[in-house]
Amino acid sequence: VDFDWLVSAYDATPNTFQMYVFVDSVSGEPTIGQQVWASGVISSTQSWTSVARVDASSQVTTAGTYYLKIAVWVETPNHNKGPFTIGYDNVQLDWSGGSGSCSGTATACNTYGTQSPCDSQDGCSWAGGTYPTDNPTINPTTSYTGTGIQEWSSFVETATKNGGEIYYQLSGDDGSTWWYFNGAAWSVAGASNYSTASVINTNISDFTTTTAKMMFKAFLESDGTQQVQLDQVTVGFGEELGASGYATSAWLESSAFDTTGQSAFNFLSWTETIPSANEDIQVQLATAPDSSGSPGTWSSWMGASGAASYYTSSDEILIPLSNGHNDDQWIKYRVELSGNGNDTPVFQDININYLP
Repeated sequence: VDFDWLVSAYDATPNTFQMYVFVDSVSGEPTIGQQVWASGVISSTQSWTSVARVDASSQVTTAGTYYLKIAVWVETPNHNKGPFTIGYDNVQLDWSGGSGSCSGTATACNTYGTQSPCDSQDGCSWAGGTYPTDNPTINPTTSYTGTGIQEWSSFVETATKNGGEIYYQLSGDDGSTWWYFNGAAWSVAGASNYSTASVINTNISDFTTTTAKMMFKAFLESDGTQQVQLDQVTVGFGEELGASGYATSAWLESSAFDTTGQSAFNFLSWTETIPSANEDIQVQLATAPDSSGSPGTWSSWMGASGAASYYTSSDEILIPLSNGHNDDQWIKYRVELSGNGNDTPVFQDININYLP
């Protein structure tokens, strides 16, 4: 199991405050004592911390369905304390089926019992072992629900397929009915009817917006030797326009910019036009280290106060050191525009000062 965690708000000291990760063979509330990871006692705020390669093998002993659960335990008897704000991100459970062996020149090779950590060691290779070949599925437990959605505009996957494939079905009614694109129109899907992300992306504008809901089901296809991994699905949409033909909200995410080396990010400013007092433009930044000429793991979207906050003034502002962007090589920005439907804020350009 891999994941990131933080505690962004910690108001007063509770009797008990710990975070947990569970891998259970049954659904429902987890049981303390059966976790695969625990933070230990937390007594203050904690910035984003990455935890990698937590061994969950003791909880996954047979083939079957397993539930990955993340939890926090807060105990404040007879006291009104809080708020406490916690976060988990990039939560991932890796596994391999069948049996195999990890061998090679590295001393650590034979200590690994699964393919993924074995392959991450220099000089190690995996022999034997299989991944499921019955197209296992994964889907969110709840639908995304928007307001005033006029049209779905895009469907983009981020995945590692290793020669396999990922197929999808969509639902507009919380999973009661699943649909796929049959080459000419959206049709009710059977168990083996599904479409690739590129087919859905091309035809998603015709998918129903009646309920303003979207849920997807992903089918991970492998020949048994291919590890197929779905990291993210991004769905775009357009909102209904205001009385004068303008949307009331919109967002823009830039492409990744390569600074060509580890950099210190210092100042941010942008040029905007705000025609009405109740309209606004907000900006967030994310950075990543270099990984063989491409972005590595991106940071959270951050503003002036860290993760999930925004830069709200277009005037030149200092990018806080506490956001942890320094020494990364790649940067991108996200702009959110809000309007009243009668006219529109305008985002014209952005300036990000950095030193290599």
